[in-house]
Amino acid sequence: MRKTGFIVISALAVILSIIFVGGFARANAGAQMSASTPCASPMASPGASPMAGMEMASPAASPMASPAAECAPAAASATNIQMEAGDLFFKPDAVTIPANTDVTITIKNVGALPHDFYIDALNIKSPLIDPGKTIEVKINAKPGTYEFYCNQPGHKAAGMHGTLTVK
Repeated sequence: MRKTGFIVISALAVILSIIFVGGFARANAGAQMSASTPCASPMASPGASPMAGMEMASPAASPMASPAAECAPAAASATNIQMEAGDLFFKPDAVTIPANTDVTITIKNVGALPHDFYIDALNIKSPLIDPGKTIEVKINAKPGTYEFYCNQPGHKAAGMHGTLTVK
């Protein structure tokens, strides 16, 4: 009986650790983005040490920090958007596209878990994206703000969601 309780508590600790670290990874995902992505978080990389995600880092101190000139949302005129789905994050997590225009979003799964891409308001439900695989999602929408997310159990709640702005 004690062994079963220990196993259950250990499993919960592992799951909470994944969610906790995933939240910090999502907060820091901006630090690795290109010039067409939103600004990076001022938080230090969680990979440096178990507590590194709790420390503040200056842009000069972090090799992953982006200069302010590189902080910008995805271009409104872009009709081809590149996105990454990682374990509990999308990169970028804020995308702007032109209204009433065919746009292709290419999503590569860079994580170890399968992910998908949903936008309920636009009735978009991608197939499952296996690790290392890429899919394309076609969007043509009216102006507005839409939430996208991963529909795999627990992923959205752990922070795997973002905003699509259509102008």
